[in-house]
Amino acid sequence: MTNSDSSELPDDVPPESCGDYELLHEYVKLSIEKVQKTGKFPSKSRWISGQTQRLHRSLTLARIWVAWLCLGLALLSCSGCFASLPKQLLLSAVAIMLAVMLPILLLQEFLRGAGLDVQSQFKTKETYHREFSFVPSVKTFGGLLGLLILSTISIVLGFASAFSDLSRTIPNAFSARCDALDAIYFSTVTFATVGFGDIAPSKALPRGFVIAEILISWLLLSLTFSSLTSWVVSHIQRAHNKRIADEERKMKMREAALKEAGVGLHSDSGAMMKEAKRRLEERKRNENRA
Repeated sequence: MTNSDSSELPDDVPPESCGDYELLHEYVKLSIEKVQKTGKFPSKSRWISGQTQRLHRSLTLARIWVAWLCLGLALLSCSGCFASLPKQLLLSAVAIMLAVMLPILLLQEFLRGAGLDVQSQFKTKETYHREFSFVPSVKTFGGLLGLLILSTISIVLGFASAFSDLSRTIPNAFSARCDALDAIYFSTVTFATVGFGDIAPSKALPRGFVIAEILISWLLLSLTFSSLTSWVVSHIQRAHNKRIADEERKMKMREAALKEAGVGLHSDSGAMMKEAKRRLEERKRNENRA
């Protein structure tokens, strides 16, 4: 080992030993054996207790209720495409409003930090320490994606129900036939802002609904992008903080084990080196005899 390598060695190894690789190897081996004699390296932490605090619970409950209402009204709107319902336009408008509220509530949850604030207490030997973690109200990416898909389907079916009702109540409301499946198709095309032109509104009220659906699709796109970005950024930050906390806890446990074993910064490096030299010489004598 050259002198340039000696700067990378631990501070507790004497500089004069840096030229003998076998001696340094024996020194490190002796240090590991002393740590292993303690029986705990690193020491294991045992969970003692934990406390949780709900943050912005009312916001989370509102989002849950809106999601269930969206699901129910989406099914009702789908049935309204095939059969006329009482006050069908009003039901469609309510379904669309709730579907727009759902991603807005999701974004508010992410921005305000809705979820569970968890405080856990652990015991390592005779030492107690606490850890803090945060569990968001929407835990998984699949759950978030499912809620956004539910919002999209509710909007499409809500407008489809409205188009179907308008075609029944207003003569020649559209340029072509707009029954159940046609209304769902036309609503999907309008939401995607494709506009093939095979079905087009001919009256003022259907045109107003088409314009509203296009504007809402743009709004939902921005809300979806914001919600997904917020969730991903917060997830990465939580994972980073957890990794740092785990590394810090492991470093503390290693330091406690080294202190108990009397090695590392807590050892007499001169005495350790003498013991390493003695063991190395004894091992070489045994090899020569063999």
